[in-house]
Parts: sequence; C-alpha cells; structure tokens
Amino acid sequence: MLTTEQKTAASDVISNFTVEEMRWIEQVHTVSQQNAELYGMTLNPNVDIVLAICYRLTLTDGYCPCIAPAARNYDTCCPCKGMRNDKVCHCTLFVDKV
Repeated sequence: MLTTEQKTAASDVISNFTVEEMRWIEQVHTVSQQNAELYGMTLNPNVDIVLAICYRLTLTDGYCPCIAPAARNYDTCCPCKGMRNDKVCHCTLFVDKV
C-alpha cells in the first residue's frame, strides 16, 4: 500500500489515474513490495517510476513491461526470471538495498 508521503510525492502522476486504476496499481504495488522483500531487494526509491511500472504491470497482466507481448511466458512474469535468479530488474522496479 502506498503511504501518504508517497502519494503526496507522486500527486502529479496519481492525478492521471482513475480511482479504479489506482486500486489496481496499489494491489500491484503491495505484491511488488512483498516480492522485493522475498528476493532481498527494495522498490525503486523514485515513486513516479514505481507507479508507472505498476500501472504497466496492470496493462500487461503481470508480465514484465520491458518484454514484447510475443515473448510473454512464465519466465517474463514479474518478477521475471532475471530478477528471480540473478536479481537483475531491467525495468528498475526492483533495485539493490543500499
């Protein structure tokens, strides 16, 4: 769930989404936070980037937004195989803990 501070910081981006889109984005955000913890990573500190990627994940049915639709398979489902195996996130949703 996005904190009040995160929502305030990203208010310009959030204003572009409908209420329904924000519900989906917040659900994807929550799952992404859990995945980050599971793999010893953290979410990108730039809230605008995180929201944009979470939004794209809602449009791609959970597949990495960096991957072409024709290449979608289990290995490209977020977190993708590169993230799960090597802690490499090409879309920068997940980053190393500092």
